[in-house]
Amino acid sequence: MNRGQDALFRRNVVGVSCVEFFWGLGFPIVLESTFLQLFLQALGASGFAIGVIPALFIFGISCFPLFASYYSRNIRQRRTLVMVLHQISGAAVLLFGCALLVVDAPSLILPLFFLCYGLFSLCVGVTIPIWLNYLVRIFSDEKNVVGLGYMMLCQNIGKVISSFFILKIVEMYAFSPRSSAMVFLATGLVFILGSLCFLITREPVSEYPAVRDTR
Repeated sequence: MNRGQDALFRRNVVGVSCVEFFWGLGFPIVLESTFLQLFLQALGASGFAIGVIPALFIFGISCFPLFASYYSRNIRQRRTLVMVLHQISGAAVLLFGCALLVVDAPSLILPLFFLCYGLFSLCVGVTIPIWLNYLVRIFSDEKNVVGLGYMMLCQNIGKVISSFFILKIVEMYAFSPRSSAMVFLATGLVFILGSLCFLITREPVSEYPAVRDTR
């Protein structure tokens, strides 16, 4: 399969790098900054509720990969599945942004946030093992590290750009409901649009017949 993987190397690097760039734009909003904590604090959330955020995400990425690995073990072509799972995660963030535009009561916003963030964490947990398996399939052993290096570089560039965006939004609008809604809507959209870049990638055709795991 290495010959087929190497022939598609550039195409697959471009595809997954574009995905990670767009997801890098959204990561500082939902994961790798204190934006969520400050947003919930502005809503009057308790210290316990704010502390639940990382716990909820860690639970999602710790438990659900086990189920995803098992139930996807016999799926040969995984590109569509990986793309759809990424889009569901983005849709959860987009849904919360829409809810912020129409819901005024903080007592309703907090439950909606934890519902959407729980769905996001669950979907990310389900996605991780399938996504990693897909990356291993599209890159050969010799070029895997190079491909992943380009991919992570693009993700980090997206994170830097997004960090300046967050800084400007907070400076100009603080954490008003409308500005926060725009941030979550933009994050959900870049996640969903970025996921479409998986369509650029191609899975090599295996030279060996499929062996179905029936256990």
